[in-house]
Amino acid sequence: MPASIHSLSAALRRLPRLPRLSRLSRLPRPVLTTETLALLASLYFAFVSNRLFWGAALADRDWAMPATWTYAASLLVALVCLHLALLTLVLNRWTARLLLAALVIATAMATYYMQAY
Repeated sequence: MPASIHSLSAALRRLPRLPRLSRLSRLPRPVLTTETLALLASLYFAFVSNRLFWGAALADRDWAMPATWTYAASLLVALVCLHLALLTLVLNRWTARLLLAALVIATAMATYYMQAY
C-alpha cells in the first residue's frame, strides 16, 4: 500500500466510533399492509380528487335535511369501495409504492385540468 493510503486508514481507525443502539432503544417501524395503503389512497381519492363530483352530486340539496347527509355518506362509502376494489386488483407489495405515487401525480394533474377547463 502507498504511504498516503496507509496513513489515511490508520487515521480512520483512530476516530471514535459511534455507540450502537441496543435493540430495545430502537423505535418500531410502522407496518402498513397493501390493503391499508389502498384504503388510505381510496379515502384520499374520494375526498380530495373528486371535488367536482361532490359539487355536482350535491348541488341542489339542502344541507339542513338528514336525507342529504345520508345521501352524501352513502355516496362516500360507494366511492371509497369502488376505488378500494379497483386498487386492490392492481396493488401488491412490490408495486404499491410506484403505482400509488404515479396515481397520485396523475390524479393531481387530471384534477387540475378538470377544474381549469
